[in-house]
Amino acid sequence: LRHNSTPAESENIFDVGAANFMDIVMASKDPVILDCYADWCQPCKELAPRLEKAVKQNPGVRLAKLDTDKEPDIASQIQVEVLPTLYLVHEGKLVDKVTGSLRDAELQAFVQKAAGLGKSQSANELLIEAGKLLSSAQTEDAAAVYKQVLETSRESHGAIAMAGLCLCAMAAGDHGAAGTLAASIRKDFPNSLGDPIVTQALAAADIARESSTVSDTEVQDLEKRIAADPNDHAARLSLATACFGRQARDHHSIVVLHHCYIILCYFI
Repeated sequence: LRHNSTPAESENIFDVGAANFMDIVMASKDPVILDCYADWCQPCKELAPRLEKAVKQNPGVRLAKLDTDKEPDIASQIQVEVLPTLYLVHEGKLVDKVTGSLRDAELQAFVQKAAGLGKSQSANELLIEAGKLLSSAQTEDAAAVYKQVLETSRESHGAIAMAGLCLCAMAAGDHGAAGTLAASIRKDFPNSLGDPIVTQALAAADIARESSTVSDTEVQDLEKRIAADPNDHAARLSLATACFGRQARDHHSIVVLHHCYIILCYFI
């Protein structure tokens, strides 16, 4: 092996064997492409430079190179039957496998699949961090992180990032911006409307919008109706909606909502 535990040729390309296979491949937080090859394999030699070039262009992806002749036990354990064989491993689990010679388009698709796993992990971590910032009243910082996720991972996490921005707007008392964001979520991400986090943000924005039209006099009238008839459930619902909207101008009500948001982020 060229190196036991240090990068070969670039920061994200490694030679692996029995001494470092678990650390480099199975314990990696980054997605790993495991290239199983042999020096006598001509298709392996043809594939190697194209694969390394593609991986170097995606620093969030690791390339682990396994010489099956030097490491027959590992090759047997992972059931290498054809050379070359590429495995895609993420968080210690096999995600995908391809064998034989690959056209450029096929190779790029495989590497991009690995890169997508890395971006997804980073986006999840950023969303959790943004949720913590919002819950600790750091609304502007939280919004900046949500915007970062929206810019870098719009396709996979855009709806959730916009839901976070919606809650940030509500925490700042800007119900107009929250309403605009809610409308954008419904328009741009119709397939994500069933997501629990998105549903939560949309419901909060809708309630806040409805309550913004309720005057102090109307609140007093609702209170009188309830006092006169405790079973007036319509009045109770209207009063609850009005009170939520008024409380949403206070950051603490958003904190209550967002504790659930942080928990849900762990299960994205």
